[in-house]
Order: sequence, then structure tokens, then C-alpha cells
Amino acid sequence: MRIAVEGWLSAPHSYTTVNQFQCLAMLERPGLTVFHRERPLARGWRSVAGQLDSARSHRLTQMPPPDGERVDRWLRADAPYRFGPEPRADRLLVFATAEFGKLHHEYWQWMGARSWAEACGDSGAIVVTPSSWSRQGFLASGVPADQVAIVPHGIDPTLYHPLPLGDRVALRRAWGWSDAFVIYNVGGTIPRKGSDLIIRAVAAVMERYPQVRLVMKANDAIYGGDRAGATQWAAQVRSLLPDRLADLLLARSVYLSKFLDYGDMARLYQAADAYLSPYRAEGFNMPVLEAIACGLPVVCTQGGPTDDFIHPDFAHPIASQLQPHHIQYGDGEQETVWMWEPSLEATVAALAGLLDRPDWVAQAQQRGPQWAHSRFTWQRAIDRLLAA
Repeated sequence: MRIAVEGWLSAPHSYTTVNQFQCLAMLERPGLTVFHRERPLARGWRSVAGQLDSARSHRLTQMPPPDGERVDRWLRADAPYRFGPEPRADRLLVFATAEFGKLHHEYWQWMGARSWAEACGDSGAIVVTPSSWSRQGFLASGVPADQVAIVPHGIDPTLYHPLPLGDRVALRRAWGWSDAFVIYNVGGTIPRKGSDLIIRAVAAVMERYPQVRLVMKANDAIYGGDRAGATQWAAQVRSLLPDRLADLLLARSVYLSKFLDYGDMARLYQAADAYLSPYRAEGFNMPVLEAIACGLPVVCTQGGPTDDFIHPDFAHPIASQLQPHHIQYGDGEQETVWMWEPSLEATVAALAGLLDRPDWVAQAQQRGPQWAHSRFTWQRAIDRLLAA
């Protein structure tokens, strides 16, 4: 089989991660010839080298561009989404996500279309999306059911796995975490990722459990610097909490905005004690899966895409309500999108439950990686992708 891929390989963005690891998995597949064309980055984002080790980075750079001959599959893995015809392929696949219960106005504006029929025409494009929640968003946007395929993301078990106990103890000691219970999150101050809920919930738990610490990893590197950064983080904390609690949380938290490669990202998961993600809108939420693979118990929104890959053996879902949100755009357009609203009280209770139930946490540390490694690898994702 011959497959041509157009996408990103160099931006610190989730679409790049998906493209990199899917291409690496395809390159391991016997009988599969892989071509790749790099697409321009969107919205002023910048390229960042060094996400992968040198051997795998080199392997990706050696993928040849499409040779002009017909291919069995053509995969577009960038944005703005391009659903128009591809005459050189037997089947066109377009990786896309719908975080807000639909393709919202900015997506249509970005694509220069007003409807699925206008965007797709008679191309027969298949939307490849990573979750049931995202699939429902495309159906709500007018995409026919037989043109939306779910291909869940995966993890690389060589990167995302629990550390041996001695190595974990040494890493935590080096970082000053030996006596702490570290709650971790990847997302920064982005509202749809629930930073305000993280601040309120962790501050409430810190009052009862002085060993609690918070580590926040932001994605500011994609914008060429500290776009939001620790200053905005501190301002958000102080806007949401009384001075005493704000001082407490800021003294016991770390906000990381610099670029980290996948190995360094994995070590943060491996050294932490729990992962918290009270998100409002996501297409998949890959950090939750990466955390599970590294042995972290997770506390995350119930009802969204993570429902596809969490289990009570290692996850506490947060009771959440689906709520409409009215948006007024600068071009005069208005629309309603849908976001989940996690319960603050349930978030606090779930975090406290982790601290009060060490036996369950120990179980989660064992069962989570087994679940992720047996069901959600990139090789399994490629099985689904090639069958789409």
C-alpha cells in the first residue's frame, strides 16, 4: 500500500505529535510505502526542533515527497482543514477535530467555506477524528455519518511508561518532590482546559493537605516565547483566590512555559503523583492518555472525549454538565457552541479521594499503564487509520 501524508513535523502542537508518531508507526509497517510533504505552519506558529531523539527525527526527514504516481491513501494532517478533491489518491483522509460540539464559525472562516457541502464538494473526503465526542461534533456540522471515522490517538510505550521505583525516587529527590504529592497538568491558562477550576480545586485541597504541590506545563513555545507565561498565571491565581490562598498556591506551584522534548515531558508524568484535567472542550486530550500510560491516576471531565479511554480502575471522572455558550465574533457573526462545565465540588472531592485512598492510587499506578499499553498504541492507531 502507498500512502501520502501532508502535515506538520516541527511545531510543538498536538497535530504535529499525532503526525510524527503516526508516520513513525507507518514506517515500521511492512508493505507500506510512506511519502510526506511538510505543510506551512498556521497562525504565525513557529517551528521547534528537537522534539524527538536524533535517530527518529532523521527517519522522518528521510521520507520522500509524493512521487506523482497514484496512492492508495492521501492523508491531510494540518490546518486549515482542506476537504477538496485529491485526484492522485484512491481515498482521501483528513485529520480534524471538533472540540466544541460542532465545527464553529472560526473553522469555517479559516477554511473559506460555510457548510460541509461547500468545503467538501464531491471529493468523498473521510474525516479522521480521534474521539466519539469529536465525531458527534462533525455529525452536528452536517458531515454524513459514513464520512467520519474514529481513529484514537496512541502512546509510544518506549517513552510513556512508569519509571522503576529507584529511578522515580531519585528523580523526585533531584526535583525536591520527595515529600510532596504532585498534581500535574498540561495546558497552561487556556480557559477551555479549565485552568480556573484547577486553581480553585487545588487551592482548596492544599488547605487540607499541606503536602500537595501543583505543576502546570504550558504550550507557550509554539508562539515564539512566553505568550501567556508565569506572569499571566500568577495574575489569574490572584484574580480567583483570596490573598492568603493565592500566596499559598503560588508558593507551592510551578508554571513551566519553556519548550520540552518528549523525553522531558514523559519524566514530568513519571515523577508526578496524579494528573488533573477539568477541561471544557477537547478533541481527544492526549496528555490524559500519556499520564495514564506513565502510571498516574487521573481526575478528568466526564462526558467529553476522555470517556473513550478512561476506566474506574485508574480514573475519577468529574461530574460535568454540557452547557451552551454564546459567542459574538468580530466579523459580526454569532453562534452557540457547546462546552462541558465540570463541578468544582466534585473536582475537589476527587482530588481529596486520591490523598485519602493510597491503596486505590497504588492500583491505578499498575492498571493504568496496562490498559494504555494494550489498547492505545500508535500501531493500533495505524490499523484503524488504514482501514478508514
